Amino acid sequence: MKQTGTRLTDASFEQLQSDAEKRGTTVSDLIRSIVVEHYNNVAEKAELMAIKTSLAAVAETVKNLASTT
Repeated sequence: MKQTGTRLTDASFEQLQSDAEKRGTTVSDLIRSIVVEHYNNVAEKAELMAIKTSLAAVAETVKNLASTT
């Protein structure tokens, strides 16, 4: 596992610390879970956009077929 460092404002760190305590975890684990969730959401959105594009292409094909018959 790689390690990284990030500078945060006092307010941001205090919020993370408070949230971590409420969840019974560490600030490091909370940050890790936030990052993983973010990237999972980005991947999911990309997959949904690909599906939307494919469905639009299918709809256009069906529309074209319907207009030729």
